[in-house]
Amino acid sequence: MSRMSRKTGGCRIAPVCMASSQVSQGQTRSSSNSATPLSRRREVLATIAMSVSVGGFGLGSLPCEASVLDGLKEYKRDSNAKFLVGPIRLVRQRMFNVLTLTEGSSPQYGEAQEALRKASLDCLEPAAGLQGFAKVRDVCTLSIVYKSVTKGPAAKHDPDSAEYKEATASLIALGSGLHNLDDLLVAGAAGSAEAGNQFKATFISTMASLDRYELAVQKCIGYEPSLDRKI
Repeated sequence: MSRMSRKTGGCRIAPVCMASSQVSQGQTRSSSNSATPLSRRREVLATIAMSVSVGGFGLGSLPCEASVLDGLKEYKRDSNAKFLVGPIRLVRQRMFNVLTLTEGSSPQYGEAQEALRKASLDCLEPAAGLQGFAKVRDVCTLSIVYKSVTKGPAAKHDPDSAEYKEATASLIALGSGLHNLDDLLVAGAAGSAEAGNQFKATFISTMASLDRYELAVQKCIGYEPSLDRKI
C-alpha cells in the first residue's frame, strides 16, 4: 500500500495508507512463523478496509482532493474538445481549398462545389456511404457537435442560457452561409457571372459564421473562447 503514496499539487497522497502498511508489515513479520495463509489474508483485507474507511485509499479527506478532481475535469474537457472543436477546424481548413478553386481567370466551379460539400462534413450532402443512414439519423457533423454541447453528455447550460442561444444562432448562420455558397457555385458552373462576383463576399461572411460557431462551442464546454486555442 505504501506504493500509493505520491505527491500531487504539493500534497502528499495517502499518508494513512503508508502508516497502515508499515503496521501491517510489522505484524506480518512478527507472526510469519505461526500465522496460516488464511490469517495472513485476513490481515491484508483488514488493512485495505482501514484504508478505505479513511477516505478511499487516503484521497477522501485530503486538502488536495479538489485540485485532483479539477485536473480530471480539465483532462476530460480537453479530450472532448478534440472531437467537438476539431471538426470545426477541419471545415475551416478545407474551406480555403474551395476558395482557391474559384479564383483566377478560369474558376473551377464544379470542382469547388464538390470540395465545398466535402468541407461541410456531410452537412450539405451526405457522403455516398451515409446516404441511406441519413434517412433515419442526422449525419451532419456540425449538427452532431451542436447536439453534443447543448443536449448531450458535454452539455453544461440550460436552453435559456446565453451560451445555448449563441450556439444555436451561430449554427443556423453557418448552415445558411454554406447553402448560399453551394447555390452560388451551382449558378457559377451554369455560367452566371454574377454568382462569381458574389462568391467571395459570401465566403468571407460564412467563414465569420464558422469562427462564431467555434467560439460558441468552446464556451459551451467551459473554455474561455479563443480561435488561437490549442486543441
